[in-house]
Amino acid sequence: MDLKIRRLLIYLLPFIGDLTNMILSVLFIIYADSVGFSTTKIGWIVSAYGLSYLIMPFLIGKLVDRLSHRKSLIIATTGQMVNAIVYIFMMDLPINILYFVIIGGQVTRAAAYSFYWPSIESFLSESTSKSSEAHEKSIRWFCISWGFGAAIGSPIGGFFSDLRIVNGYIIVLLAYFAALLIVIVAIPKNRGFQLFPTTNFSSEGILRFDDGKIAPLAQNVPKNGQNDVSKPEVLSGHTISPSDPSSEKINLNSLAILLLLGTLLYAICSKGFLGYFPNYAVISGGLNLSGFVTGQVLFIFGIGQFIAFISGKFLKNSFFALKSSILIISILFLTMALVKNVIILSIIMFIAGFFIARVYYLSLELTMKYEPSSKGAKAGLFESMVGLGLGITPIIAGFIAEFNLTIPFYTFSSLCMIFFIGFSIYLYKNKIK
Repeated sequence: MDLKIRRLLIYLLPFIGDLTNMILSVLFIIYADSVGFSTTKIGWIVSAYGLSYLIMPFLIGKLVDRLSHRKSLIIATTGQMVNAIVYIFMMDLPINILYFVIIGGQVTRAAAYSFYWPSIESFLSESTSKSSEAHEKSIRWFCISWGFGAAIGSPIGGFFSDLRIVNGYIIVLLAYFAALLIVIVAIPKNRGFQLFPTTNFSSEGILRFDDGKIAPLAQNVPKNGQNDVSKPEVLSGHTISPSDPSSEKINLNSLAILLLLGTLLYAICSKGFLGYFPNYAVISGGLNLSGFVTGQVLFIFGIGQFIAFISGKFLKNSFFALKSSILIISILFLTMALVKNVIILSIIMFIAGFFIARVYYLSLELTMKYEPSSKGAKAGLFESMVGLGLGITPIIAGFIAEFNLTIPFYTFSSLCMIFFIGFSIYLYKNKIK
């Protein structure tokens, strides 16, 4: 198969993954509201997926490292197809049984995606491991692909929630079948495949944070484990030297904090928030919107994410950019509690999507680039952090929404502000800019 065609097909996989995920997320929430489930029960429906996704990706990610990417993705897409068939036939069940069937469907969906996302992320990272430029390009196109899928998945889900929900599940089944065919024809059976086979690149082994300041990649450490003392590297003001273990410790701690804050913040603000917002939008005490209009608002949020990924090539990745994004997100959530006008809210959602996506992109790029081996396990850990936010946030939001529907927005804003203050203090103490 021609390499360009293979790349196109492979980058369709993350598009299909989040297209179907967003369709299902919107359908489940609006359908659960239509049959009379409380906000607390809806919160548990959303969190059933998140809590399962908290543990499964890390465990399954290790299995992905042992299996071929092709086998892992075949398992994932087949499981997703079986789930979609169950969704199609669950509509006529009694409401008390329906609740537990939906919960069970969320758990098995989490298991399928625990194979799906770590397999794609580790495959793209491994197949561009010989070039730093190719790696960054691959992750960027991965984000662009799933970002576009997430953007259009929301309005499609909203459309079918107003039309006929079962047709939405049928569309999801067909999309999963298309993903299975792509895996069979485009994903190689063995590891070692290079998506951009070239050895001519200029930025191997470095990731730029600030002007002229670079951080070393794990794969550039010589096999004997010794650093090259003739080429000390710098991470935001700290020189790394084998004779200065404290500076190396600062570097590692800074990276760990960056990844933890970035991933968890994205999980809470994007996955957790989007698990609550559709319920808030359609409920009579909230915005009282139709499912279709709710999908349009979520579509605008997704467009903000998509544009952030598109423009990622031209924006500087820095600690300051991460810190600033956190502060902006906090302010935006605060305004959401006060705004009822759909047009103004849509503008806010667009900006929020942009800055949340910026946080996500930097976190994923760093997580995968700094891991020289066991990329499936590391991708699984990254996805588990996403599951943490998706798992606990809707439960908390659904519970406190029983008292007041706007309190979750204040809660999201406060969490972001806590992240911002803690991150700022850490950077200030370590004199990192």
